[in-house]
Amino acid sequence: MKRVIIVSIFLFLNSLLFSQTVTKPINEMEFFKDTIGYTADYGGNIVVSADMKLEKIIYNYKLAFKSEPEVFWKVQIYFGTGPSGRADAHRIKNNFNNKYPEIPSEIVFEEPYFKVRVGKYKTKFEAERLKAKLLEEYDKIFIVEDIKK
Repeated sequence: MKRVIIVSIFLFLNSLLFSQTVTKPINEMEFFKDTIGYTADYGGNIVVSADMKLEKIIYNYKLAFKSEPEVFWKVQIYFGTGPSGRADAHRIKNNFNNKYPEIPSEIVFEEPYFKVRVGKYKTKFEAERLKAKLLEEYDKIFIVEDIKK
């Protein structure tokens, strides 16, 4: 019985001596500061030891979401499905490139449609001008927003 009391007292004192208190909730602390060794406001020291692969993933994540995505406006001049849709998309893109070599064009596949989009403008107004120019040649055209991250 004496041993149980002594062991209990030892464990209790041990937990008091080696426990630490956090004065700020964890959700207020910053997650992964830019430096590896980081001294927090409340006097603690956080050291993150990570594999270089993890650091590279975190760096790429920060780089990818660092700025707002770029928004471009394009004019879609064709969409179709199936094997004939693919062939028609290539034919229409080639014809467009021959008539307007200065305007960029691309074929986009969003299942099940093949789409031909032309132009790459920062403002919708510029895309509207291209649409008005192409309206006589292509019947079902409209302006689309293209977001590049």
